[in-house]
Amino acid sequence: MLSKISVVNCYKRQKLMQSHLSAVERCCYITLVRTIQSAAALCVITVYIQKTKIEGQKQLLIVLNAVKTLKENFRQEYVIDFVRGRATDDQKDHKHDELDEFGEGEDENPKIWNPVVRQALLAGYLKKDVENYGLLKLTAAGKLILEISRIVYDSYGYRVQRGR
Repeated sequence: MLSKISVVNCYKRQKLMQSHLSAVERCCYITLVRTIQSAAALCVITVYIQKTKIEGQKQLLIVLNAVKTLKENFRQEYVIDFVRGRATDDQKDHKHDELDEFGEGEDENPKIWNPVVRQALLAGYLKKDVENYGLLKLTAAGKLILEISRIVYDSYGYRVQRGR
């Protein structure tokens, strides 16, 4: 949850950015901000672990980015091992343990990743390709969330999540 100070600082930064834009640019910027806010509202995923409710937006972005990095060619267990940083024999054979995104979620509780993937499937950000042995694929909504998260972080000059 954002504190009052961070909300005020974010608002001031937004106003400062708008003051340097022309009328057409300002209109496009406001439209982009409204689009980002509505998509961010869709991006809230709630995960229950041991009867504890957490907001899983950061974890969702990590999983979606991992699926994208792995080119949507692997099953849920493989993606979770990739996110957790577990270098299995398959990971080493494909040289995925050498990628920058490998182990992005190793600081999180290891039990969180299955519920995050399950909630992403239910929310429509991921789908399982049952014809190809249950490979995880990004949906259009999942791709939109990744793109919007990259735009938001780049526009404020910092990155919380690596996006490409």
